[in-house]
Amino acid sequence: MTQPARTLGLVTVLLLCGAVPLTSAEIRFADAVRVAAPERPLAGKPVPSFGVVPFRFTGAAASSRAENVARTNPVAASLRAQKFESAETDEDVIFSAGPFEFWVCKATGSEILLNLDRYAEAEQQQEPIEDGILVRRATEYVRSQLTDIDSREVRFLKIKRQMDSAAPVDARGQSSGEIKERVANHIVIFERVIGQIPVVGPGEKIRVYFASNGDAIGHSKIWRQLGKAALRRPVLPAEAVRAAFAAAHEKDPGPGIYVDRIYFGYYAAGRYTRQVTLSPVYILGYTYGPYSKRVLEIFDAYTGKVLQPTDEGPADTKVANQ
Repeated sequence: MTQPARTLGLVTVLLLCGAVPLTSAEIRFADAVRVAAPERPLAGKPVPSFGVVPFRFTGAAASSRAENVARTNPVAASLRAQKFESAETDEDVIFSAGPFEFWVCKATGSEILLNLDRYAEAEQQQEPIEDGILVRRATEYVRSQLTDIDSREVRFLKIKRQMDSAAPVDARGQSSGEIKERVANHIVIFERVIGQIPVVGPGEKIRVYFASNGDAIGHSKIWRQLGKAALRRPVLPAEAVRAAFAAAHEKDPGPGIYVDRIYFGYYAAGRYTRQVTLSPVYILGYTYGPYSKRVLEIFDAYTGKVLQPTDEGPADTKVANQ
């Protein structure tokens, strides 16, 4: 669906060197990263990890959920007299009727509902919609349609917009005028917060999708069921994790490493990963040279060790590729 086809996620660097470098890369931290202490409210306090209750997929439960969506969700109002047809892949069961698709992930129970006729389509443009209006509509949608979620754990994160570019063309099909960008979809994104700690990574997110005129056209949800708190330990200060990063990269070759992002929170993987625990981590984002993409590297917040979780991409990748 949006946020796009397995492009946003965690990337691991693979450096293939044919010779031993003469110099190591200089490591620089942006001012905001160098002084950041996102763990400060928790200083000295034991921070829990949580066990994740294993999701047990059954076709009957998935069908029941799809029937409930078709019967009660306003996005699917036109389905009231229809029935979903179902298909399966190794990873998902997909229910479809007309332009509507409803996906249930077998590994985690994550779900996606979308009206494909109104997704990635720049319909007739309306007056700009204020962010506050979209957030209120999305909040009400989550409250009324995703009733299994504790609203105290839901926090607005950001709004993204998919844009569509259009320009007049001549008889040869060549662009002959000004290219105009139009809004195709508004996407309101919520994150999960447990206690004072946000959940970082591709998991534990809700997205509510709107057409260009502000009509809700679907949602995606990754939201695991948590068990009781397990391990409780103080987390390292950000200063220690910056030192761990520098030690891990002190012999890297290249023109230099510039660290310009730091995040702290519980790490949640994407919709296709069975996760055993939700544990606190730091994520540092950096570039290595003027033309590199940003790399995100994860550190265990208890120990400072580097972690290497699976890169899965955004929650709606599968449908976006249909």
